[in-house]
Amino acid sequence: MLGEPLLEALAEAAEEFLTGVIDAVADIVPAVKPQAACYERLGVSGVAVLRRLIRYAHERDLLVILDAKRNDIQSTAEAYADAYLGQVEAPGAAGAGEAWPVDALTINPYLGSDGVLPFIERAEKFDRGVFVLVRTSNPSSVELQNLLVSAGEEDSWTIADGVARKVDIWGETSVGRCGYSSVGAVLGATFPDEARRFRRLMQRAYFLVPGVGTQGGNVEQLASFFGSDGLGAIVASSRSLIYAYREPRWAGLPFQEATRSATQLLREGVERARAEAANA
Repeated sequence: MLGEPLLEALAEAAEEFLTGVIDAVADIVPAVKPQAACYERLGVSGVAVLRRLIRYAHERDLLVILDAKRNDIQSTAEAYADAYLGQVEAPGAAGAGEAWPVDALTINPYLGSDGVLPFIERAEKFDRGVFVLVRTSNPSSVELQNLLVSAGEEDSWTIADGVARKVDIWGETSVGRCGYSSVGAVLGATFPDEARRFRRLMQRAYFLVPGVGTQGGNVEQLASFFGSDGLGAIVASSRSLIYAYREPRWAGLPFQEATRSATQLLREGVERARAEAANA
């Protein structure tokens, strides 16, 4: 195929760049969150790069949260869960293989419990985690997630609230010693005013909070995503960090230095938000 050399070259360039990004921040962040679509668009070469980068991040002692938003009917969800959070075994063969050895996976809940429970079961069995989409950072999320399911005088709640209630139930059996579950929730930083309500609904869920920076989320409005212990949230920022070298404030810096500087600035903001939450 005529396009294959181009895809291979793009994948190779992406691997070199992103390995440099990992090296730049490995000692100041706890985790990385690769977006599966950005690799899948490059075909087989891109998928191979993603797998190598996952292993490289682990070598640098980083957790890997794969942002793939997987789900389907139960039988297909079982296969997805094996691929990303479990192991694959062959009948009659010794041992098992891990297709995607990640620490956590984002999943879409809108097929209901039978499409979610396989992921949770694998996460519990293999000591991994899931982050269920509850309130996503994109502007049009309001079209569905804000629809009222119940409009009672004392108990009005939206589709997103209903998903949050399910997340709390799904996480009951996997609460660790710090009081948080392996079943977490994705809550966009672009909707900070809603975070306190979701924290009340999901007190034991870790929040994955994307959208700071390029999508418009403000680091100064993150405190409400954290629990009263100053824990309970992982703040995710992607484009504003890996492309920091394009910003005027970092102009002239090598990309790794720009990324590290931008990441350190974000980390300082996150630490202030944690302290604010703990002192509230």
